[in-house]
Amino acid sequence: MEEYLDGCLSMLSALRDTFYEYKLLHVKSLIDLNTSMGMIVS
Repeated sequence: MEEYLDGCLSMLSALRDTFYEYKLLHVKSLIDLNTSMGMIVS
């Protein structure tokens, strides 16, 4: 039972890390997009 819980926890933390990385990438690409749009407009 304990091994099962450990497995679940490590899977959850891996998912969380992936989610954070995805969000960071998403935010970064949005910022890059805004920056390039601003350069085109100005």
